Amino acid sequence: MSDIIFADHFAQAALSGNLRQREFKISHPDTLMAFAMVDTHLSTFAYRTKVANDPAAFRRLKAMHRADVKKLAEKRHWTIPLMVEIEPNHRELCQVSMPLRYVWNISDASMESWVMDVCPACTGRRFELMDGTDGRRVLSDIPCRACAGGGKSLPMVEPISLLPFVGQVIEILTRRFESVGRAANKKLKG
Repeated sequence: MSDIIFADHFAQAALSGNLRQREFKISHPDTLMAFAMVDTHLSTFAYRTKVANDPAAFRRLKAMHRADVKKLAEKRHWTIPLMVEIEPNHRELCQVSMPLRYVWNISDASMESWVMDVCPACTGRRFELMDGTDGRRVLSDIPCRACAGGGKSLPMVEPISLLPFVGQVIEILTRRFESVGRAANKKLKG
């Protein structure tokens, strides 16, 4: 069972009212128990947010994610260029440590981009829509302008110079998400 199939099983199990155990078949309780056995706190909330669309998990995840990004910024010594006035009429470009409000911007932008990763303009189809001959909308050959044909939403953050940091955080979130699926899969298989 791949990570994607496990994610589907988890989504069905998390939203199911039928938690009957079946003897010879992997059932919803099996999936939920396997997931509970690999509980990694932040990753669990990430999985519940992304796969099961759990709004309570999203609120907890956002608060925990901010603390995680703050630790990451301190650990990696994130800096930004800033013009500093040394003397009157004399300015220099200096590297200063990341202000907390920028860390929060990075955290929020990475979380929103990771959770809602499908391009809103093309809904992940990667091409623009056009009017068909029978009045229905059909896909054109023109790549989507909003996502440059990637099908994924691009993170929005102010100031734009924080975008590389947002990319780093999204990569970390994705790796954690995939590791939870793999670990739960191993537990499920025995």
